[in-house]
Amino acid sequence: MKLEHPQVDNRLQLFPHSKGWAIFDEKTYRFSDSIEDFAQALQIAKKIAVANEATLLVRDQEGEVILKTVYG
Repeated sequence: MKLEHPQVDNRLQLFPHSKGWAIFDEKTYRFSDSIEDFAQALQIAKKIAVANEATLLVRDQEGEVILKTVYG
């Protein structure tokens, strides 16, 4: 019997963190270091999303998605 793993979405999330912004990779369950500047954090998240053909979700302070971009 072959065990199948559920499909994991290739998504990154950029969200507010106590020290700025953090990027969370849903596929690897890893967080980036916190990044103080939003523009810099967004640029880094976009670069990672493009390289991995991932979907990027940007969340506000309340956890609402304010931007969703699909790169793959």
